[in-house]
Amino acid sequence: INASKLTKPVEYTGHTDEIAVLTRAFNTMLLRLSAAFESQKEFNSSASHELRTPLARMSFQLENLYHQNQLSEDVKQVLRNISKETLHLSEVTDSLMLLSKFDSERLKMTYKEERIDEIIFMAYEKVAKVFPDLQLDFSIGGIEDPKLSIFCSAQLIEIAFVNLFKNAALYSDTREVKVMIVESTFELKVLVSNTGPALSTIDQKRIFDAFSRGENASETTGSGLGLRIVQRIMQSHQATIAYQADLKQSTHTFVLLFKLFPNREV
Repeated sequence: INASKLTKPVEYTGHTDEIAVLTRAFNTMLLRLSAAFESQKEFNSSASHELRTPLARMSFQLENLYHQNQLSEDVKQVLRNISKETLHLSEVTDSLMLLSKFDSERLKMTYKEERIDEIIFMAYEKVAKVFPDLQLDFSIGGIEDPKLSIFCSAQLIEIAFVNLFKNAALYSDTREVKVMIVESTFELKVLVSNTGPALSTIDQKRIFDAFSRGENASETTGSGLGLRIVQRIMQSHQATIAYQADLKQSTHTFVLLFKLFPNREV
């Protein structure tokens, strides 16, 4: 039983024995849980949708106000701070909306063969606009003449790498993110790594939980939703993501594994 199967009742042919009574009680509980899940998902989706327009309007008005000539530098600094917080709220809203679509299975995307290296570079360019100090160390390994293509939604995979690069930009102590693609006959692996302060064992175990932020995030802004979204995107592609830590080297690595078509030519 999981959140996507709460509407499937337990079947039992008996009518009057104790098992039948337990079955009816269990099915009633499932219906109530299903209603609660649906109510929560609907609230997340509706609230996120309603917040997007006023937040966009606030950002636009703040931008116009900032460029007025008569403002003092102190006032401009206040406006910059407000704009930063407004942008953060917009990102949280978009993240909640995306997660609610995953949970309600209402996410409709186009899947086709895409070059993953091109997606990675597009994601890096987006993040570099916000974090210009972030450097990308890119390499390719594995078989000779790799295809570097996967069957995916380019839009979703780009979001995944944007979130991974933002994570590196926020927590790397060298402002560098390393990306290595390793392709074999039946799978394509992407390793995204950076150096930084070590995570506790507890933080490592809940790194993909929604709203989870480690002890090393106390002085940085963030929603704790980015890595959860990456995991959901990977799951939607029947792919996996795992976190690995090298305490001696203070290295954090995310391993993304995509299955390739068995009959694909390499």
